[in-house]
Amino acid sequence: MAVSLVAGAGMTACAVLQQVARAQQDRHVLLRISYWTRDVPVPDRTGQWVRVVEDVLRQPSFGAHESWEAAQLACSLAQTAHPGGQLRPAGNDWG
Repeated sequence: MAVSLVAGAGMTACAVLQQVARAQQDRHVLLRISYWTRDVPVPDRTGQWVRVVEDVLRQPSFGAHESWEAAQLACSLAQTAHPGGQLRPAGNDWG
């Protein structure tokens, strides 16, 4: 429930969701975070967004029980790095 509330804050939720993703093993919580990450439009994704995705993917319980979702997140990372099949433009806000 808390993840849903925080996720409603958009990109400002990144820092909180990153902490939750690192600390949480519950796959249902991680699944809700993965839904949030995929809902963020590609142009709005930042380096912090990438770290949230990586933290979710690092959790063994997520990959073991949510392999389809894990593949979707990996695809989201690729789309972020190569929007429209092109390299992300210079001067992006990944930090």
